[in-house]
Amino acid sequence: MILYKERSVQANVITKLMAICIVICFAMFILLLKNMLGNNGYATLLHVLAPFLSICLIAVMIFFYIKRASFISLQLMYAFAFSLIIGVPGIYLLNFRNPVKGFEIVCLWAILLNIVLYFCSCNNKTITQRKKVNKYFVVIFVIVGICQLIKTGLYFIFIVNSGVGHLAIYTEGDALVSQVPFVIRAISGMSLIMSLATFYYRASTGLRWFSFLLLASELLIGIRSKFFFSLICIIILSLYCNKELIKKRFLKISKLLYLIIGFVLFSLVSYYREGYDINFVKYMVIVLDSLSSTLAGLQDIFVLPDSQGWNRLDPHLIITQLFPISGLGFLNSTQIYKEFSVIVLGDISSGIALSSSGILESTILDVDFNFFIYLSYLLLMLSLIQHFLNSPKVFLNFIAIAMLPGFLYSIRGELILPIAYIIKSSPIIIVSNFLVSDKNADE
Repeated sequence: MILYKERSVQANVITKLMAICIVICFAMFILLLKNMLGNNGYATLLHVLAPFLSICLIAVMIFFYIKRASFISLQLMYAFAFSLIIGVPGIYLLNFRNPVKGFEIVCLWAILLNIVLYFCSCNNKTITQRKKVNKYFVVIFVIVGICQLIKTGLYFIFIVNSGVGHLAIYTEGDALVSQVPFVIRAISGMSLIMSLATFYYRASTGLRWFSFLLLASELLIGIRSKFFFSLICIIILSLYCNKELIKKRFLKISKLLYLIIGFVLFSLVSYYREGYDINFVKYMVIVLDSLSSTLAGLQDIFVLPDSQGWNRLDPHLIITQLFPISGLGFLNSTQIYKEFSVIVLGDISSGIALSSSGILESTILDVDFNFFIYLSYLLLMLSLIQHFLNSPKVFLNFIAIAMLPGFLYSIRGELILPIAYIIKSSPIIIVSNFLVSDKNADE
């Protein structure tokens, strides 16, 4: 039996490495042909590659969805999220929107990256976490949770009274933030890591429901994406407490009917948040089309001359935007998404802007080699987070818990987010060894 498991693990490792090698070689081959072929030859190549790679990704998605219970892991959940935001839109844009001016290669990279991510789930390891949160954790968490609820409540009152709905978050950001004392905002910033920790370590049902309430609280002010990624984090982290139970529950909640219901409910939040005059069915069509917006927004910058587009995006911002994201905006407040939005939209004073994304920022570093840059980043982050979650060291566990939501959010946000989330959560990470006890320890 042990020999069988060892061989199975070895086979999974080989499958993962082979998939990565094949996709990397394929990407290099595409780049080589792109530079060797003329315009007509390149166009012919695209006509062949677009449907072929699209079918490959769809087949891989279907296979791993059917086998999701067997491969459930950090890697698989990330691959599913990537498909929703980047992979499937890449198929749509590549085959039905006629991408031009170099944007088509980005769509190809999106599809290839997604394929690699699925095969990464072939080699995953999940320990059984025996430690539990202790009374010191609970005391601090209650204080942090109260601060989070106060902050959300004050934000909600301001947004309702603003007359512009959730757009007040973007158009009146300074006034919104000033509604909450700095101390409460600082303390509430630790609610994310502490809430997620209750699903990774053993904790009471009541404490986990309180965590869920805190994670869902920002839905009150119309912020959906944070809660969506938090749900994925809960599934991933819960695997470390009771993998078999989570497998069974995941199989149920990930059925197509439940996914459609969940999508409709999330769309309802947005529908009432935006205050549209159109009926909900028409709005759903808009939502489906907008799923491609994270990737589609890049096409607008490809059609511009370099002097008006890519040259205006400073690669150094990818690192320096760590300051405003971490709450240190007084050092540097410039971010990629602002510069990107101004280039594409011109004016963002209305509160409408484009988000950054991992694929955008890797493209800023190099248009042709962004695939290899982004792939290196993804593989490094997946490896680090999995290693830290499987570590017996509590300090590393908490670092991984802090990184996880930032890493997921970087699909449609900044690459530096995992580091920013560590900085925001640093007070809890520093004292983490005092917040967790062995399961049988007397408290």
